[in-house]
Amino acid sequence: MGVLTWRCADLSPLPRTSVLQIIPESMFTSLAKIIKLQTHDIIEVPTRLDKDKLRDYAQLGARYEVARLTHAISIFTEGILMMKTTLVGIIKVDPKQLLEDGIRKELVKRVALALHKGLIFNPRAK
Repeated sequence: MGVLTWRCADLSPLPRTSVLQIIPESMFTSLAKIIKLQTHDIIEVPTRLDKDKLRDYAQLGARYEVARLTHAISIFTEGILMMKTTLVGIIKVDPKQLLEDGIRKELVKRVALALHKGLIFNPRAK
């Protein structure tokens, strides 16, 4: 058996959505990093500020990281949306719908996890 045949046979049990789910997962991971940077690392700039303290409030490294992560998310999205609708066997694959479904699935997963971690019910309360 050739290497290509072995690899194709090895990948055949994987559903097509699980392979492409990595893009929404990566997007939400980047969004989580952006949220962490904006809430914990970047301090708010006051309305009145002395000129000599401007460099302290600039936080160029953290702001660059936010810009880099935002750009990475836009590249993921743009790359998927530039793809054309194709046929995989007899199945029609629409990249826009696939991205939307993947984002929806990942959002449900993240919200459910946050609620599971955050909500604590008292079993004795009626």
